[in-house]
Amino acid sequence: MVQLLRTSLVAVACAAALTGQTASYTLFGEGCNGAAVTTPLSLNDANPTLQVASLPNEYAYPVVNTTGTALTIVGFEIFTTTNTAIVETGNTGLIYDLSGSSATVHTRPDPVNCANGKITVAPVAGGAWWSTSLYPPITIQPGVAFWFHVDAYSRIAPPQHVTTGGVAGPVANWYRRPSNNMVWTSSVSVARQIFRLRCLPETPSVPTLLASGLPQFGQSMTLNLTGGQPSLAGFLISAFDRTQWLGLPTPVHLQMFGAPNCYNQTSSDIVSLVVLDAAGAGSSAFNIPNSPGVGGFTWHNQVAMLAPGVNSIDLLVSNAGTAVVGN
Repeated sequence: MVQLLRTSLVAVACAAALTGQTASYTLFGEGCNGAAVTTPLSLNDANPTLQVASLPNEYAYPVVNTTGTALTIVGFEIFTTTNTAIVETGNTGLIYDLSGSSATVHTRPDPVNCANGKITVAPVAGGAWWSTSLYPPITIQPGVAFWFHVDAYSRIAPPQHVTTGGVAGPVANWYRRPSNNMVWTSSVSVARQIFRLRCLPETPSVPTLLASGLPQFGQSMTLNLTGGQPSLAGFLISAFDRTQWLGLPTPVHLQMFGAPNCYNQTSSDIVSLVVLDAAGAGSSAFNIPNSPGVGGFTWHNQVAMLAPGVNSIDLLVSNAGTAVVGN
C-alpha cells in the first residue's frame, strides 16, 4: 500500500508540476485524545447578539488565563457571519504578548504567531458559532496575558456583541492591515468580542504527526506518528485537497460519525496502513524523484489511529500537514 501511495503521488505530480519551488512541510489543525474539549475562557458567549461591521483589518483580541490552572489551547470559536453572500476563509492564530510568553499584563501582540489556523465562515443572518483549530497546541500558564487573532476582514464580520449587555475585553484590541504589513496598532473598534477558547487536558497524549526531512528533489522525507495505542494500527491519509471531505468544508467535526471533538482536515484520496510499535509510534517514508518537473507538487497528510473504546468508532486523529516538493 505504501508503494502504491508513493507511485500515485508521483503520477499526479508529473501531471501538474511547477518549477522553482522551495520544499516545505507545514503542520496545521489539531488532533484529539478522546477527552472532552472545554471552553473555560470566553466572553459574551451567552445568547450573543452580533453587531455586524465591515472593517478591513486583522484583529488581535486580549485574553488572560484567569482559571488558576494551566490550559492547553487547541483552537477557539467566534460568533460571526460573513459580510458577503458566500462562504469565506480567513487566517487565525494565537499570539504571545510582546513582553513574553509569561506576561501577566498586556502590552501589545508579538509580531509572530505562536500557533496558526484557518477559519471558514458562512453567511448566516444574525451570526453563528464557527470554530478554528490551531497548531501547535499551546499551554498557557495561570495568570498569563496573551492574544488570539482573526483576519479576512472585511469579508468576515468582527465578532462583536452589541453595546447593550456586552462586556468589554480586559484591554483594547489591536489591529493591523495585512495588505501593507503595518505593525500592530491599538484600536477600540471591536471592544466587546464574542469568543470561546477551546482547551484539552494534557493527558492522555494526542496522536501527533511530524515530518523528518523535507520533500526535496532526490531526498527522502519521513512522516513520524506518535501517541497511538501500542502495537495497533495507524492509517496514514494522503490527500490532494484540504478544502473539503465528502462534500463538506473542512475541518469536518467527526461527532456525526461517533468521534466527538475530532476533526477531519483533508480529503481521503489514498490511505496506507502503518503498524505501530510497543510505544504507539510508527513512520512512513516518501522518496522524492530527483526531477525539477515535480517541483511545486502539493499534498496533505493526516493520521487516524485505532483506539478501542475511546469513542463509538474506536478512532482518534492527529494534526495534519501540507507537503510542497521543491529545492
